[in-house]
Amino acid sequence: MKPESDHLGKTAQSAFEVTKPDDLSASSSNYSHVERQPDWGYMRKRVEAQKEVELANVKPPAADGPQPKERWEIIERVVLLAATTFFAGSASWLFLVSPDPGRVFMGYLFSIFAFWTAWQMLYEDKLGTSAPVTRGERVMASIWILHRALAVGVVALVTLVAAFREFTSVGTDSNFLSLAALIVLALGFAWVAIFGAGRSKSMSDDRSVHNERVRRYKR
Repeated sequence: MKPESDHLGKTAQSAFEVTKPDDLSASSSNYSHVERQPDWGYMRKRVEAQKEVELANVKPPAADGPQPKERWEIIERVVLLAATTFFAGSASWLFLVSPDPGRVFMGYLFSIFAFWTAWQMLYEDKLGTSAPVTRGERVMASIWILHRALAVGVVALVTLVAAFREFTSVGTDSNFLSLAALIVLALGFAWVAIFGAGRSKSMSDDRSVHNERVRRYKR
């Protein structure tokens, strides 16, 4: 019995030696896999350092106050100044030199143009900002709003009267297209007299811009 048991022991020992890892190769490969994992803490620190550098390079917001004007703004101011000078000089010449009803009316139109270009040059870009309202700006705004309501309102009223006369003369030969056009014009002039004109070419922002002016110039 002893030789047989010795044989069985040697067989088990040889089987164990065959299945035993050679120089801990399996565990070595596992450790090398762990070592190849990225160092997340180091990478996070690098990202945070990069963000700090980016934030340091960002320029702080400009403080409130007069900012240097761009080139196109300077050109615009020069053009508006030239236009204001031309319209004001033309209006003065029409009013003072040989005045007659036609020249006075043209002088009145030129004075409106001069007032508008002066407003655009001095105060239009302050609308919607927190810049303090000066006395000159408030006076010009009041004159413009009142004059617009009176002048354009009169035009709207005259157009409406013409539309009414066209309506009362409706007959077999009347032109319904001209009647509709007069009504549309009267409504358009009334809208401009009340709300003015906005920044866009359409009428979409007329009321919002009018409300901005009211909030800025109300006492």
